[in-house]
Amino acid sequence: MAQVNKLYLEIMQMDSIDLLDRSQEQSHEGKLIRKEIERRKRCGNIWRGPHIQWTIGDEVIETPSTVGTVRIIKGGSSAR
Repeated sequence: MAQVNKLYLEIMQMDSIDLLDRSQEQSHEGKLIRKEIERRKRCGNIWRGPHIQWTIGDEVIETPSTVGTVRIIKGGSSAR
């Protein structure tokens, strides 16, 4: 059975802004952070700006990240 790298799994769950802030670290973790940034760039799934915030009354709500989520699309054309 393949061994799971728990550190890399934690890095995969990090926010893009946090990753970009820590990308210059000169450690094993910094190397994994840079690897994750490159992976997200290839997938087209990296956000460089601030998160969208909604103010509803006195409460401020931040739009959740969709990194790592799976979307199921029903219908559409079938491959022939």
